[in-house]
Amino acid sequence: MRKAISLDIGGTNLRCALINENYEIEKVIIKNTSNATVEVFLGQVEEIINEVGVSDDVVAISMGVPGRVRWDGFIFELPNIGIK
Repeated sequence: MRKAISLDIGGTNLRCALINENYEIEKVIIKNTSNATVEVFLGQVEEIINEVGVSDDVVAISMGVPGRVRWDGFIFELPNIGIK
């Protein structure tokens, strides 16, 4: 069964869900968002994606972020998290 991972990155919480092709949520993880450094934040994103369950069934990852996204997909600032 094909699955997708969805991330909601906010200034307070980082939420991650694993969703199957029937649009059923199989797993949800919520953690406090770290705003220490870019490296720590990206490590936290990687950790929560792995924790929710990356497998060969995952065909897509979506992400909502608290900042502007350029036309090419580059995010140049996340002001609620305090990183550029």
